[in-house]
Amino acid sequence: RVDLEFRTDDNVTSVAQILGVWDDAGYESDRAMHEDIRYSETGPVARLTMRDTTSIDGFVRMTITSACIR
Repeated sequence: RVDLEFRTDDNVTSVAQILGVWDDAGYESDRAMHEDIRYSETGPVARLTMRDTTSIDGFVRMTITSACIR
């Protein structure tokens, strides 16, 4: 699991572009509790979550969780 916290010159556009890349890669989308989610049952990354807290502290928070390898 990797947790990232970052800001850009335009967080809203950056979040949309990042999520678009995951959409184009075939990940399913969902939204819950103010988080955008991308997930896959078969991909190397099991889940990506993004929360844009620009209005609170100016940051975007992203968590990437890899699939379990047995």
